[in-house]
Amino acid sequence: MVADASDVDAAEAVEWWDRARFLVSRRQPVGSALSLTSEMAGYWENPEASALTLRGGWLHTGDVGVFDEDGFLTLKDRSKDLIISGGSNIYPREVEEVLLGHPDVAEVSVIARPDPEWGEIPVAYVVARSGVVIDAAVLDKRCLEHIARYKRPRDYCFVEELPKNNYGKLLKTELRRLDAERLQRMHSNSEKGR
Repeated sequence: MVADASDVDAAEAVEWWDRARFLVSRRQPVGSALSLTSEMAGYWENPEASALTLRGGWLHTGDVGVFDEDGFLTLKDRSKDLIISGGSNIYPREVEEVLLGHPDVAEVSVIARPDPEWGEIPVAYVVARSGVVIDAAVLDKRCLEHIARYKRPRDYCFVEELPKNNYGKLLKTELRRLDAERLQRMHSNSEKGR
């Protein structure tokens, strides 16, 4: 969480480590912050994003992690990608790693979809390896074998490619937008069928 403790005064460091030990004892997720504000002045022409990210002399990364008993931090996912379903936290990365373990899956991204009963549900967008057709039931079985039942995707959407920027970075915001459009089309089609 702290990349360079040289800028942290002793009282702040004691408070930080006390909080970390408290969270470790309860295995609670923590947000990551770096003492690197001198390295970043802010986001270009985006003062709102800068104010959210640069607070109290810390750069808040948006990562969520947990400390183990030895004080090591394991990053779980991005806080904005966290899925809260029925009050339980689901880290998309954990689900994605299970699905990527299937030999026919080339790429996958798990996102939250709004749900009236659960708040949010996990949805997997899957790119199969070239020339392969994957059955959603096979992927669901894999998830049930490797992760808790409530973490498994409730829907598997098979796509040719995932949305990415020019640098190859996955655009989950774009994927959420596409998912909302897909749901709207499905809803419209079901209305027409009545």
